[in-house]
Amino acid sequence: NGGITLQPSTLGRTIALNDATGAFSVSATELSRLASTGTVTIGAVGGTGAINVGSAGAINLSGEAFHLTLRGGATSFNGNGITLANGKTMTFNTGAISSTTTAADVTIGGSGNVIINASGNADLDTTVAKVTATSVAGNLTIDNIGALDLGASTVAGTSTIRATGAITDSGTLNVTGVTSFVTLNNAGAGITLNDPGSTFG
Repeated sequence: NGGITLQPSTLGRTIALNDATGAFSVSATELSRLASTGTVTIGAVGGTGAINVGSAGAINLSGEAFHLTLRGGATSFNGNGITLANGKTMTFNTGAISSTTTAADVTIGGSGNVIINASGNADLDTTVAKVTATSVAGNLTIDNIGALDLGASTVAGTSTIRATGAITDSGTLNVTGVTSFVTLNNAGAGITLNDPGSTFG
């Protein structure tokens, strides 16, 4: 279907997703009651209010049929993350992204994808198949559980990509700063980046 959009009354109003901090508050229970096979969007186009996620507990949407998009200012994961159904996409159209979560900030099974459009640094712990950093104005740091495919990405700062499985690319990677790719806890995992148009600082 056409999806669902939930947005604050003003662009600067802060957002809480199952979190104690934020004027526009949506709990995990309320999110799980949304019925859509399209995209659920939280926040407004041009939103600048901070988004806080998870201080009240994890957000488990693995039984839901929708993709999820966040729109707003600086986004913080505060101890707990978000899980979507297998094969879904989570999109960040936000300011800087940070995390104090000890587990994954975003978990999506199957062909799950995270798309990042961030106006600052983006630091995420993920359990997904693919990350596409379409536009990151600062530094990009991804720590992924499992193999990771990198979609077409543009990063203005440095890029640090760590995964416990193989790292591959399916799009052009343009990184202005120093770039690091590391496979962790898996000596046999390869790093294969073969897009001829990719550039690294």
